[in-house]
Amino acid sequence: MSRSPWDDPSALIIAHPGHELFVSAWLRSSSPLVFILTDGSGRSSAPRVETSRRIVESVGGRAGPVFGPCSDRSIYQAVLDGNTSLFSGLAQEIAQALLAGGIRRIVADPYERQFLSHDLCSLIASAAAGRAELSGSDPILRFAYPMFGYHGSREPAPLGERIRFRLDDEGLDWKIRSARSFPDPELQKEVDELIAQRGLDGLRKESLVPVSPESGFQDAESEPPNYERHGEKLVSQGHYQDVIRYRDHVLPLAEMLRA
Repeated sequence: MSRSPWDDPSALIIAHPGHELFVSAWLRSSSPLVFILTDGSGRSSAPRVETSRRIVESVGGRAGPVFGPCSDRSIYQAVLDGNTSLFSGLAQEIAQALLAGGIRRIVADPYERQFLSHDLCSLIASAAAGRAELSGSDPILRFAYPMFGYHGSREPAPLGERIRFRLDDEGLDWKIRSARSFPDPELQKEVDELIAQRGLDGLRKESLVPVSPESGFQDAESEPPNYERHGEKLVSQGHYQDVIRYRDHVLPLAEMLRA
């Protein structure tokens, strides 16, 4: 019997607990090594990383050495402070685990210029894969999954056809039950909104997109990303003191990770 390339060891690298359910079909079939950058506490919620741990382990996956070490607030502050060592350290720790685990493909948050943590996760994931390759790993294939849709120059490099999944009734039920197991009212609201927007049939559809190692590192958009505009609103409301700017704060970090 021929061996499928999807039988090779895989890893999932995501910004927040709960993102694993955007790729629930692949998660359940691949049982990957999973890395999560933040604990999911947001601005005011309680950490929710242990719920993700239970979900991942219930399908035979494993939590990696980077599994919710940072809060969103600490991530934002590190970006504002130019604390590149935090992000370089995360990329290096993930790279070492990819190398040790013989990982041949990664699935990560997409670079969509919507949410800062998602874009940072995309950059860190690609940097980690690159570092693992430089340290002797076989080539690592990169995939992303659509969250809010790709537009314009943010379309991933066309390295292959989109890999599509359609959940059966049992898979859809597992996905919804898992999403509702998070003890976070805000997340429950997001689940309800997602069901209202897409309908149950829309939640059946999942996909993976092959992306280039350069994805996110070649952002030539002239318009500021959505998180920059949203940051201006949060600062005006008193939630934060400073706005994270792509060119002032994120671009130097991306260039460091790329190098």
